[in-house]
Amino acid sequence: MKILLKCFFLLFFLSIISECVEAQDIIVKANNDSLKVKIVQITLDKIKFRYHGIKSGQLLEIPKNQVKQIIYENGSTLTIVYNLFDVSKDLMIKERNNAIKVDLFAPLLNHITVAYEHKLKLGVNLEIKAGYIGWRINKTLDPTEGFIIKAGIRYLKNSSTIRKGLKYIHPMKGSYVKPEILFNRYTSMEEGHPINFNNYGACINFGRQYILGNVICLDFFGGVGFGYQQNSRGDNSSNQKKGDDFSYCYSHLYFGNKLPIILTGGFMMGYVF
Repeated sequence: MKILLKCFFLLFFLSIISECVEAQDIIVKANNDSLKVKIVQITLDKIKFRYHGIKSGQLLEIPKNQVKQIIYENGSTLTIVYNLFDVSKDLMIKERNNAIKVDLFAPLLNHITVAYEHKLKLGVNLEIKAGYIGWRINKTLDPTEGFIIKAGIRYLKNSSTIRKGLKYIHPMKGSYVKPEILFNRYTSMEEGHPINFNNYGACINFGRQYILGNVICLDFFGGVGFGYQQNSRGDNSSNQKKGDDFSYCYSHLYFGNKLPIILTGGFMMGYVF
């Protein structure tokens, strides 16, 4: 009889231990996968937990929009009513649809060029450039003063960024093709005489823009197209003629009257906002 009582209490004790060992919370995810855990805290946006059997260390967490139900160790359940498309604040990426950039090498060629880029829609951006010709850093070029205007539509093959399991497509990042029109006007001193230049052009640029930290942009590009140049001496502005020599026109290279091809390119750096 005593042996039977001992066996009974032993089995009872083992069943209690087994139940304690097996007792655990279950997180049922939105895709019906389940995690056996110990729930520690539920916040506005997240569920913090440790895996079953781990009593110390850093807490793990899962966004509530990825969970549809919690089954506690005592059998009770909690249904999570949450918008699957909501993103908690720490996962949100601020949309930046504009950029201001400067051409880093332009000052070495006696001009300054500034660009403004604006997202029209995903994959299509407007870019406008303006420049001042007149710096005298490079003494090998003739003294010149004038301005540059460029405008084009940038068609991007956007690149995506992975951040904490989320895929984000940046509207400024990726390789692109940009049809562009340009105009510049400047007066250059050649052999002591002022000569006025008007340059017109249309080209297609190919480039790639990188985004660093969602704030800094690096833009590399080059292009080819057709141009037209008029020049005249300052003392007789009516005596205009079409340019017929290879020349550096600050916004592009012009191959002249016989081969009216232009080449353009640059490396720009700027701030995305």
